[in-house]
Amino acid sequence: MSKNFIFRDAAISDVDKIITPLNKEPMLQSIGGQEYSKRELEEIINDKEMNIVLIADNEKGMAGFIMGDLIKRRDFSYADFTAGYVFEEYRRFGLMKKLISSFEEKAKERGCVYVHGSIRIKNYNAQKCLKKTGYNFGNRFIHIPKYIGTE
Repeated sequence: MSKNFIFRDAAISDVDKIITPLNKEPMLQSIGGQEYSKRELEEIINDKEMNIVLIADNEKGMAGFIMGDLIKRRDFSYADFTAGYVFEEYRRFGLMKKLISSFEEKAKERGCVYVHGSIRIKNYNAQKCLKKTGYNFGNRFIHIPKYIGTE
């Protein structure tokens, strides 16, 4: 199997391949355990001003993806990656590290000065990967979201 991957922006035609792991893997579901709808994912992919969704391809097709938001503030902008996934047969090639690096490059192109990662506290594989790519968990705080509903 080729370890040569091409990184590109996601297209609407990628939705079906992305949505399955997003909704089946508990570690990838949105805050509050909500499943992504196909329509929501299409909107995320189409809104390139506020989102980054990158695909890793090789000769056999999609090998993985990473997605996140762009947060623009008055004084600076940053990107927050919210989900990443490498399909089983492509694991152990360092692909997630390459996806994170591509995400960082894309964020920098869009004027971001920081990249923030949101992961589940029990996702130990993600924690190891992020530490290897230079993310600092520190001992000061843990980002713990609270779902308060939409009403």
